[in-house]
Amino acid sequence: METQLKQRICTAGVLLAILAGALYLGYWGISVLSVAAYLCISWEFYSMKKDCTLTAKIVPIIISIVFLVSFGSNLFFPEFSMPVILAIMLISLPSILLVPLFFTLFAIYCCWQVNKVGLNAKVVKRLSDHTWLGIFYIWILGSITFLSPLLFLTAHISNVHMIGILIVIFSDTFAYFGGKKFGKSLCSPNISPKKTWAGVYFGLLGSIVALSLYLHIQSYFFDYHNSIRVAIIEEYIFGRGSYYASFPIIEGLILGIVAQFGDLFESLIKRINGVKDSGNLLPGHGGVLDRLDALLFVVPFIIASMMVIGIVAIINAMPFGTLL
Repeated sequence: METQLKQRICTAGVLLAILAGALYLGYWGISVLSVAAYLCISWEFYSMKKDCTLTAKIVPIIISIVFLVSFGSNLFFPEFSMPVILAIMLISLPSILLVPLFFTLFAIYCCWQVNKVGLNAKVVKRLSDHTWLGIFYIWILGSITFLSPLLFLTAHISNVHMIGILIVIFSDTFAYFGGKKFGKSLCSPNISPKKTWAGVYFGLLGSIVALSLYLHIQSYFFDYHNSIRVAIIEEYIFGRGSYYASFPIIEGLILGIVAQFGDLFESLIKRINGVKDSGNLLPGHGGVLDRLDALLFVVPFIIASMMVIGIVAIINAMPFGTLL
């Protein structure tokens, strides 16, 4: 077994142990781990740009403090803070839904342009500006992905992250071994020279497997009477006809594609800045951002999907008819 693979396996084992410990500790553990992950990816992102100012690195710390204060007020004064948090969430709902969608489309466009033209593409100049890129990539997507558990003391947000983590782990693992075994044709030589079409296809398969396993486990082990989310899964995924039975495949495929472009987009940022890895904190993997890049795209997409499913379920429960 090669040295790098041994390092990858050992580091992955340590990361899984840390994740298991955070889950065991509950909301405190999840919150601390989320903030730590957010601060790590922020620091690594801004460190890739050699002339990046200290102010840009400090802003994510301020954002984290704001979320921590919200977490503390929600924990100790829920009757006062929760209505305020819900009001802010309702006001920012369009941003939560639209910004990740448009930024994902922008990332896909950037990857397509650079893969077609090379680093001479016009979008490269825009991606070289870490000011506006950091606002959307780190401040907004990063906050939605890693800091949202601090706003709600419920298991539902952590379950969203669990879906995302499983999809990213399965997708990366399937892509790594599938590409290593069967990879011949390169899919993005101008961005990621080692990425093959076989790795892409195996990564998509891994995403479908991850989501299918998660949903089936949820349907068996959750409290049916007290979990609205599981009722939605029962009714709108497993309950009626072939379309709903195929939902894990459709959603898993979409999330797999989103994860692939999330990984590719971070590779593009590294290539523009002339670095191999975002950091060296994780032996065999590189930096924290190298491991969590896909999560920045997958989790916001999952949140938007569950919102849409919830809205459809509520409308279908109303007396004037059904949408699906």
